[in-house]
Amino acid sequence: MTRALVVATRLAPGLLLAVVLSACQVPQKIARQEATRRWNTARARIKAQLAADRLAQGNLPGAAAELKEADRLDPDNPGVAPLRARVWLAEGKTQDALDLLERTHLAGATQAEVEYLKGAAWQQQQRWDEALAAFVRACELDEHEVAYVAAVAQTWLQLAQPQRAVEFLTQHGEPFDWTDAYQATLAECYEQLGDWPAAASAWQRVASGPDGALGARRRAAEALYRAGRHEDAIPVLLELVQEDPAETPGSLRLALAECYLAVGRTALARQQVQAVLQRDADDVWALRLLARSLAAGDDLEGALRVAQRALATNGQDARTLELVAGLAWRAGDGVQATSAAARLLAVEAGNPVGEYVLQQGH
Repeated sequence: MTRALVVATRLAPGLLLAVVLSACQVPQKIARQEATRRWNTARARIKAQLAADRLAQGNLPGAAAELKEADRLDPDNPGVAPLRARVWLAEGKTQDALDLLERTHLAGATQAEVEYLKGAAWQQQQRWDEALAAFVRACELDEHEVAYVAAVAQTWLQLAQPQRAVEFLTQHGEPFDWTDAYQATLAECYEQLGDWPAAASAWQRVASGPDGALGARRRAAEALYRAGRHEDAIPVLLELVQEDPAETPGSLRLALAECYLAVGRTALARQQVQAVLQRDADDVWALRLLARSLAAGDDLEGALRVAQRALATNGQDARTLELVAGLAWRAGDGVQATSAAARLLAVEAGNPVGEYVLQQGH
């Protein structure tokens, strides 16, 4: 055997082992890469969820930071597009969000969210027809999300078509009519229609829930008051006033005073009015109510003096002119009554009180 052959024979096992080891390292490397990819994907999902949580908490910088990290870990995940769009919309990057959403095509409920966010972007740009079309598509893709139904109705309200909004809510109400979101949207439709009894009923359903928010209870109280359901409105308004007397809006106290006057509780009405006048001695609505409460107690002179104070504050207010004309006529002051009536008709042509006083004066 030649020396070269001997050397080759001796080296052959080493070469074979190297080849075998090299062959083993290739799948191990692939396996490690795959494991790293899966780990990064899992971490990216966690980061995306953290971003969603931060956004829900109103922590916009925190949400953006978590989302950036999710993108670094898993840059090719189209599933985070809706979340990214939400962050951009919150940051005011409306067109960026819209461009992203237009390029995003997902499946099922996820695409419904994409369409909903498109609608939100169009809404921010006040392009109501495009927003409406996007919200309707979201409803068609996911029939189990009340937010999409409410968004369609709210857009009809923005288009000043409350009846269309009510019709849409009625058509899609069966799965959702027990929810606060549905009832609140329905109540806003009835408010725009001027159907205050229906609005009151809807707001009461929202306010009576376990999470009856302060805003819903105030809306319920206002709707009851506007519907003329004074006895029902009084306990709701009184509860709101008593919860935080120092921070109660004057409008709530005056609505309560109106209700008290309507049912003949003059002294209680005056208490609420005085509380408002202590804060603002020139509040015209409060002065009118004080005048009316004095007139209800047959103090016509005192009532007329207070009504004149209100008129001095705002000489063009039709309701105040109406009150002065009526009180002056009842007090036998024909000159002041006809003067106020003439000013009233100049402000509000055809006002029945003004026409009556002038006719009687002649």
